[in-house]
Amino acid sequence: MSTGGRFLGAVVGVLALAGRAQATACERDEDCAFFGNQVCDVVAALCADCTPAKAGRCGGTTPVCAAGACVRCTGDHGSGGEAPCLDSSPVCDESGACGRCATSAACRTGTHAGVVCNGATGACGSTCSTDDDCGSDGWCDAAGGAGAGACAAKIATGEELPQEQPFLGLCTSENARRACASGVCDADGRCGLANGAGPCSQSSAAAVCRSGACGGDGRCGRGNGEGPCTHRQAAVVCRSGICGDDGGCGYRDRTGSCTPATAPLVCRGGACDADGSCAGGGPHRYVGGGSTCAAAEGTGPAALVAPGLLALCALWRRRRTGSDRAH
Repeated sequence: MSTGGRFLGAVVGVLALAGRAQATACERDEDCAFFGNQVCDVVAALCADCTPAKAGRCGGTTPVCAAGACVRCTGDHGSGGEAPCLDSSPVCDESGACGRCATSAACRTGTHAGVVCNGATGACGSTCSTDDDCGSDGWCDAAGGAGAGACAAKIATGEELPQEQPFLGLCTSENARRACASGVCDADGRCGLANGAGPCSQSSAAAVCRSGACGGDGRCGRGNGEGPCTHRQAAVVCRSGICGDDGGCGYRDRTGSCTPATAPLVCRGGACDADGSCAGGGPHRYVGGGSTCAAAEGTGPAALVAPGLLALCALWRRRRTGSDRAH
């Protein structure tokens, strides 16, 4: 390169450095074009990546113009954060991008004003018009009526149905479907099934039964002779409210305290002896309790005892009878 060429290159370089030193000062966009295609913030008279009037230069995961730079959003439109989304794309997602919600599912991740998507504005809010707006774990108190409502969480098992319209505290299949987390309710106007009600199964008991237990007859709670149970939990899991000394529900023969009126409920044999203890020839032992003699009479779980174990029970009874006579 000639000496003249070197000199010209040096001059250009010096001019470029001088220009870079003054890069932040501007009067118009053209003054900033040399430095990364910036624009001029005429209010501050400084070059910037964006201005409030030219926020459209920002997008993707840095959609918001804040202090002259494109940054991630920090909240939905109207949230009052440092970098909220604009009303044209009001929802801030976890990636930092702004957009519009299409379904309420988009409003259930991150932090939003509510869990309901307004299809007209594309914004997340708290008002609803149908149960579908509230997702599988909620219901809308305006569904079936006029005006906008609010989403409420579905009601836990054992809790009362709302007393307001349209529920009025009544258990119907429609009310249970809409408001109960379990999808079922009972005649007392509470969600979930009380002991003795059904149907249930071992797999569904935790969801539909208030006791969390299902008996062998497909009804909630454990019947007499079924288990396991403890004295502490008997009022919850046993329909009789009684846990016998062998870990099964209800009193076995010659145990407990009963009257002729209470015997059908608390005694496995269904009868009360003259001394106030249970009788009736019902199941003698809860097989899960680890005793030597399993339930030998009746139906349900007792009828499933193996023939060999029944023979042992018969031998045990004969020995017990002989011992009683000897005394």
